Amino acid sequence: APIKGEAKDSADMGRPALPAEHLMEQGRTAFKNGDFAAAVSSWSEAARLFEKGGNTKKSAEALTKLSQAHQALGQHQDALKSVEKALSLAQQGKDERQAAEALAVLGNIRSSLGESERAHRNLDEALATAKRLGDPDLSARILNTLGNLFAAQGNHEEALRAYRESASVAPERGGTAAAALVNSAFAFFSLGNYSEAASGLEKSLPLL
Repeated sequence: APIKGEAKDSADMGRPALPAEHLMEQGRTAFKNGDFAAAVSSWSEAARLFEKGGNTKKSAEALTKLSQAHQALGQHQDALKSVEKALSLAQQGKDERQAAEALAVLGNIRSSLGESERAHRNLDEALATAKRLGDPDLSARILNTLGNLFAAQGNHEEALRAYRESASVAPERGGTAAAALVNSAFAFFSLGNYSEAASGLEKSLPLL
């Protein structure tokens, strides 16, 4: 029997306890399906279990993803709290890639909050690390986010450059590459170059 005052885990409540890795996958599926509240539940529990087990690397990963789910729900302060903890854990563990992932998410959150200068600093630092590590997937995602930040500031030429570089370095045919091509089409449209905008959308179609 549990000690008096000790919290009962899910198994004690009649539900089987889920391993942290399963919760991570459960969160990914929920996030992909747009069930962000379920993603928050899965990733927050995964982060707790990883931290309890002393696995700071996986805890930082779970917290970074948790931050994205909070952001999708408009819970910006919770998103900031999660990603700042993730960044601290990654830096303590000298995990440069995970630190760059967290910085990229932090930059995206700050961009959505209108903190453009801080967002640029976060994203520039994340991009420099991703390029130094030779990680094209992470580089492409950061460049796409940078493009969004430039576009939000009305700097469509810089946005276009970032989107084009993102599409060129993205390792997969769909996902980030498609998003960058669609975004570049909107940048062309904003610049009044309608033929290039149409061409960009046509190029993105086979990737979607």
